Amino acid sequence: RIVADIVAEWAGYFDEPFTLELTGPGGGRFTRGEGGESVSIDMVEFITILAERAEGDGLLRHTLPL
Repeated sequence: RIVADIVAEWAGYFDEPFTLELTGPGGGRFTRGEGGESVSIDMVEFITILAERAEGDGLLRHTLPL
């Protein structure tokens, strides 16, 4: 539930369709719209990128001030 809330907040900062598959414990599959970028990434790595502790490209260029 916490990860889903983080993904929802993150997705609210941009207007692009996507499919996001977070692997590992606490992961899941999240989508918005159709035809957007598809990303599969470890959940911990995803959170690390959102927190600007690592760099992301494509869809993951959008960060979230945590």
